[in-house]
Amino acid sequence: MPKLRMTDIEVQDAFLRQAIKGSAAYYQLNVNEQASIAGCTRATWYRRLNDPSDFSLYELRKMVRRYKWDSKTVAAILGVREGDKWDV
Repeated sequence: MPKLRMTDIEVQDAFLRQAIKGSAAYYQLNVNEQASIAGCTRATWYRRLNDPSDFSLYELRKMVRRYKWDSKTVAAILGVREGDKWDV
């Protein structure tokens, strides 16, 4: 059976998981430390990783600050191309 193309949400979730995995490896953090950075319990952390759309803005902001993610990483997680103009 052919592999189906990932939806935009699935791509964004994959970017977030990859950013978390890479940052955890770089800073040599275990699961408990990662959960602490996000401000949640270990069980909640695993639930969030299974469904990244459940991460709160507060948790994402804490991770962005702690892991020092650049604008390119954050834009990929949010599904925004850098340089896109916003219509307000």
